[in-house]
Amino acid sequence: MKILVIHYDKLLERKQHMLKQMNEADLNDFEFVSNRGKDNLTPTEKSKFKNLTDGEISLILHHFECYKIINEKYDYAIIFEDDVILADDFKNKIEKYISELPNDWDMLFFGEGHGVHIPKYRLRPDVNIYKKMTDLKNKISGGIDGSTRCADSYVVSKKCARKLVQVINNLQVTTIPLDHLLNKINHYCRFNIYWSEPTITIQGTSNGTFKTSLR
Repeated sequence: MKILVIHYDKLLERKQHMLKQMNEADLNDFEFVSNRGKDNLTPTEKSKFKNLTDGEISLILHHFECYKIINEKYDYAIIFEDDVILADDFKNKIEKYISELPNDWDMLFFGEGHGVHIPKYRLRPDVNIYKKMTDLKNKISGGIDGSTRCADSYVVSKKCARKLVQVINNLQVTTIPLDHLLNKINHYCRFNIYWSEPTITIQGTSNGTFKTSLR
């Protein structure tokens, strides 16, 4: 179970935070993806974005880099941002969630994000995985527009990563942050997106553990 951890090199406390969590959760097959730092953006890279901070651009490029890695090397991989906080018994829970996915899955979002969940009326006993519609205007299936649940913690399949790389290579100018961009791409590609319940990670910048580095 490969894990890719998106990291900004200057945030040393976050790296230590992630190393400690990986060790405690017995997660050994991981690597940091940190070659797209906001201090190292080239003029060419920045020219493809408008109305975004260098931190937001850097984050998008790091996620894009993860998709390339998955496409080239793995059947699937977990993507973490470096402020994620894992639930107890995370390893067993995520392995169970992944095992419950259908064969045609593309992405699984398993984090708390901004507190968005599958509506209670859709929840079923002993069911942890729920299909999320990708219609940008449909709120019925998840309570919010679109299919993403914040990109701090999710799983991407190889076939999804391959398509993402193709779409990304054809992008002209991007004016929206990653979460919204993924919503649009997922809608365009009609990916099979799933959310888990209960969630098994929370975002450290959402609960006050860390300050945001995007601004």
